[in-house]
Amino acid sequence: MEHVVRILKIADGDLPRLESRCYNLKSQVRSLEEKKENLVRIMHEYENQVNVLGRSFDNYCRLCTEEEFKLADLQRKRLNAEELVSHFENNDKEYPKIRNFIKEKYMPLYPKEKFS
Repeated sequence: MEHVVRILKIADGDLPRLESRCYNLKSQVRSLEEKKENLVRIMHEYENQVNVLGRSFDNYCRLCTEEEFKLADLQRKRLNAEELVSHFENNDKEYPKIRNFIKEKYMPLYPKEKFS
C-alpha cells in the first residue's frame, strides 16, 4: 500500500505538467491538420493550373500545325505561280507587249519605288 501511495503522490505532482503537455500536443496536432488541409487545397489549385496549361499547350500545338500546313500550301502555290510566270516570260512573244501596256497604264498610279 505504501508503494501505491508513493506512486500516486508522484503522479499527482506530474499531473499538471502532463495535462499541459497534452494540451500543447493537441494544439500542435490541430495546427498541423490545418496546414495539411491548406497544402492539399494549394496542391489541387496547382493541379488545375497544370491541366489548364496543358490544354492551352495542346491547342497552340494544333494551331501551329494548321499554320504549318497553310504555309506549306502557300509556298507550293507561290512556286507554281513563279514557274508559270517564268514559262510565260520565256516562251511567249506577247509578254513584252503586255508588260509594257501594264507599265504605261498602271505605273502612273503607284509610287515608282513599288515597281523598282
